[in-house]
Amino acid sequence: MTKGVSIDNWIVLFGNKGTIDSDVKYDVKNKSNTTNLLLDMKPEKAYMLNIIKGGSEFSKQRVVVSKEGTLFFTAPGSSRIEITPL
Repeated sequence: MTKGVSIDNWIVLFGNKGTIDSDVKYDVKNKSNTTNLLLDMKPEKAYMLNIIKGGSEFSKQRVVVSKEGTLFFTAPGSSRIEITPL
């Protein structure tokens, strides 16, 4: 479970009850690029980051959380973000 905040072109999410170790899915409503920062992730764990734009897959890539437990990326405007543990 995550909680977070969206300010200008930033989205910051963090664990509601400790470390995030499940799927994270959310919609980005901004028209311009949005910087995404996820905190409280499992350090050095691999995830599949899927960015869906306009109903079709825009980007799908394997990402690894930093040793500090953060994940940082940019999403292109209005899109759906899906982060799944590998």
